[in-house]
Amino acid sequence: MTATDTFSAFDINGDFYLDNVNVNSIHLENYDENLMYVISAIFNSRIFSLFARIIANPQSGGYLKLNKQFLEPIPFPWKNINNRNSIVSDVVSLSKKIINRQNELLNEKDVSTHDVLVNSLKNMWNELDMIVEGELYELNNSQKEIVKNNPRSIDRIEMLLRLN
Repeated sequence: MTATDTFSAFDINGDFYLDNVNVNSIHLENYDENLMYVISAIFNSRIFSLFARIIANPQSGGYLKLNKQFLEPIPFPWKNINNRNSIVSDVVSLSKKIINRQNELLNEKDVSTHDVLVNSLKNMWNELDMIVEGELYELNNSQKEIVKNNPRSIDRIEMLLRLN
């Protein structure tokens, strides 16, 4: 809820409990695993982060209040999630590849291989951002350029490595 950027993960098995008041969660009855991958991909995307940072309540130290009343007004591409099965499949497939590559990166000890994995992961995140922006949000080229010129405040790979 209080953050510098948006990050999302989901628990397939329902094994985790959020015990911090500064964490948002979504609970869906009868959820579909593919839908969870797509929602998480959108929350982790460049565009959702930009929307969140624009609408959030600024706090000290560069943090933002991203609780429900600030996140709820953010446009969410439900129509294109529900009507574009091929895009959903692409997002799910790419999300799973990102998860696998992140795990490889976290377990890699060789510096040169580490750098290769980081570059590969950057390309995957960029591809996911392009799908979310172009196919789900249906941005035109000038809108995509605005999003590109307003990157996430925290790099997703740097955050992953910090948490390790």
